[in-house]
Order: sequence, then structure tokens, then C-alpha cells
Amino acid sequence: MQKPIEKLARWQSSDLQMGDLLSVFRWKDLQSLALVGQLGLVIIGPALVGIWLGSFLANYVGHALVLVVVGMLLGLIGGAMRAYKILMKK
Repeated sequence: MQKPIEKLARWQSSDLQMGDLLSVFRWKDLQSLALVGQLGLVIIGPALVGIWLGSFLANYVGHALVLVVVGMLLGLIGGAMRAYKILMKK
């Protein structure tokens, strides 16, 4: 049986399959990487939506900076709460 680093070293070879590359990494490492990506999206997504809604409302009300900041903070708080729930499940 080949060591994982040997499989990775022959990545340029034509007989190497994608499954060989994935076997280099442990499954737990890939799950951790997926969790980090999920948390990033869960926190940033609502913040961006809050900024968009704040700037959308600012066009009608006129308090541009205040509404954008409030929207961003509400989005960050909502995203952080959701991230906390995700982490407590894991």
C-alpha cells in the first residue's frame, strides 16, 4: 500500500484517479474544511443582505450611513446566532 504522500507526488501521472487524491486527506479534515466554509457563508450572507437592505431603505429615507450600518449589524448578529446553532449541533 502506498503512503498518501506518494499518491500526491504522482498527481501528474495519468493513472491517478480523483479518489486517490481524496484518500490523501482524512475524512475528518474534509468535514472540518466544509464546516469552516459553511460558517463563513452563514455569517457573511446575512450581513451582505443587511447592507443591501440598509442601502435600499436609505434611498427612500435619506439616512444612508445609519441604515447601512444598522442593516450590517443586524445581519452580523443574525449570522452569528445561526453560526452558534450550527456549532452546537456539531
